[in-house]
Amino acid sequence: MAAGVSVVVTSHDRPELVVRAVETALAQTCPHVEVVVVDDGSIVPVAGLLAPRFEGLQVVRHDRPLGVSAARNTGIARSTGEFVAFLDDDDWWPPELVSRLAERAAPGTAVIYDSIVVDSCARKPETPRTLLENLPAACRRLDRSNMARFLATAPLFKALIHRADVERVGGYNPRFDGLEDFHFFAKLLAAGVELRVLDEPKGFYLVHPVSITNALRRAPRHDFARRSAGIVTWLELLGALPGELDLSPQARRVCRRRRRYWRARLAQALLVDAIVNRSVRRLRSRTALATFAIALPRLALLGLRGIALRLQGAGA
Repeated sequence: MAAGVSVVVTSHDRPELVVRAVETALAQTCPHVEVVVVDDGSIVPVAGLLAPRFEGLQVVRHDRPLGVSAARNTGIARSTGEFVAFLDDDDWWPPELVSRLAERAAPGTAVIYDSIVVDSCARKPETPRTLLENLPAACRRLDRSNMARFLATAPLFKALIHRADVERVGGYNPRFDGLEDFHFFAKLLAAGVELRVLDEPKGFYLVHPVSITNALRRAPRHDFARRSAGIVTWLELLGALPGELDLSPQARRVCRRRRRYWRARLAQALLVDAIVNRSVRRLRSRTALATFAIALPRLALLGLRGIALRLQGAGA
């Protein structure tokens, strides 16, 4: 059993949500749970909101927004527990989650938990789903030897991790905000940390009007930069991993294959942008021409049907 667990709650301009996250972190049945809230430069400081409700709660504030990775790193530095878990301000936990994770976590072994997706933006009732419901059985226990499976499937992992393992990989890299969890768990696997998935209990993952997931999904059709930002981050990350981590030949091949896929997606996005916004001139830029030249074989595989579907969704 863990000697102590630190829960790092990061928040930025979501006062209506952070209270629930903190409540569920403090309500954990696991003994000796420490909660550290990091306010990442919110316009209205969250300390004034939380202090009257939660006596003695540790709240750390950034003077300006630095991003989720920097906020989590601040929480790691200010916390003291043997194990560390991260809770976004728009998510929440059942009372027994940390206790169940702590029973199975150990140095060199991080325990992954699944989350029920709660989509407050759904236009009609949805069938309940979870973040990891489509995770292949082969990915439910990962280590350095089968890291290529993680790179190929890119699951959204959330976990309880031993502090020594977090510190060994240097915490989070702000360069890859948006894909910070994928990069972080890739570093853990490369460092020899084993990842094990626990089926129950599950947390709760909220999709709402100001969440990153929904913001990218419903970006205006004319906002090409916003729609392509995630693709560009994927390309940067997959290009950096082989030089940053000691990857197996198989894992390196996966990175190259996924980069080819994302180059084709970027070329597709450029083409859709040119058609929707009548900006054919953009296609003549050196960057666009180079992207098309590299991605042409894969773009052909994606086909006109994919482009048509994206044009149909561009006005969403």
